[in-house]
Amino acid sequence: METLKVQVGGSHYKNMKLQPWEVIEANDLDFWEGNALKYLLRWRSDKGKPEEDLDKIIHYVEHIKSLYKKGHYEI
Repeated sequence: METLKVQVGGSHYKNMKLQPWEVIEANDLDFWEGNALKYLLRWRSDKGKPEEDLDKIIHYVEHIKSLYKKGHYEI
């Protein structure tokens, strides 16, 4: 996929063995799950903001949990 060769604003995804897009698409993750994964994969990046990324992971997962409790996800 040509778009995987380009990253706007850094290289923290390009340097990964699998980019978040690839994992998100392969596992059919929704917006909330995909964003949680994206921040989980990048939080230790040398150009990232580790504490802020960890807070974002928690925030997305808490939202996923609230959606699950409302019946948004079928298991």
